[in-house]
Amino acid sequence: MWNQLCKIIEKNPGLSEHPFIREVVPQARLFMFDKPSHTFLYENGNVKIKENFDEFRLPFDVVAVQDPASLIVIADVKSGQKGYAVQRDLCELINLSADSAAFDTKIMSLENVEHLQYLKKQFPNAIVTMLAIGSMEKVSHVGDEDYNFHVKLQAYAGFIDGNITSFKTGAQMAKDGYPMQDLCRNWPIALQELEFALAPKNFILETTPKRVRELGKKIPRQHERPVYTILEPNKIRKIMGLSQLGNGSSKMPHERRGHYRTLQHEKYGDNRGRVSWIKPTWIGPAEACINNKQYRVRLDL
Repeated sequence: MWNQLCKIIEKNPGLSEHPFIREVVPQARLFMFDKPSHTFLYENGNVKIKENFDEFRLPFDVVAVQDPASLIVIADVKSGQKGYAVQRDLCELINLSADSAAFDTKIMSLENVEHLQYLKKQFPNAIVTMLAIGSMEKVSHVGDEDYNFHVKLQAYAGFIDGNITSFKTGAQMAKDGYPMQDLCRNWPIALQELEFALAPKNFILETTPKRVRELGKKIPRQHERPVYTILEPNKIRKIMGLSQLGNGSSKMPHERRGHYRTLQHEKYGDNRGRVSWIKPTWIGPAEACINNKQYRVRLDL
């Protein structure tokens, strides 16, 4: 979907003139999720990873989050912003041709899902997408652990196979009551997916091609830029060619997950009995170059 966004931007000068699209989006670091968000975010109807509304940070100033339903680009207005309740710019590309099972029913209403099915029937052999550009401008606190996010859309467009079918500004949408703008609402899921990816129990593998295309008139495609994925340690060792190491006195490269430890030794003095957080670590080689790709386990995000 990232490559599709690049083509849409390059083929439509009206979009490429937008400052966020022209200057910010090409800098995004791409996080990939190959499964629908609702298959790994929830457990018994509740979010697995407790959202940290006040401490949340983007791992990079500009992040793109892609799953089977959508591609969301989120950028800090100021570098290193902290918490949910801050302004961030965003754009959202929704793949309306995706199977309805790819969408989170907690976010997509039944009416919207039915509209997706209608579009698939209208364009059975086409790729239909919607693009929204806007910013989180108002965040209201609800209860003790929840927020309502309000996005001000600045531009909105629909595409069929990369060709623009309509383009409206935020003012035009408000005037015309443009109904399809409600379909672009997957961006809160992107924040939850990032929190899931950065949780201590997960390990992120950075994959960088040997040649990274520099920013220019053409936006670097997915195979020309670093990509970040969540993988189990066994899969990481296999990809990096480390699964056969660890004979004799040397151990196979392995993970040491983050955990809490109670300080019990007398050497800790007044801190004895205190519970301390031990950061996750990767024991052994954390980088490898295989088939013109550089792999690196990232625990610093």
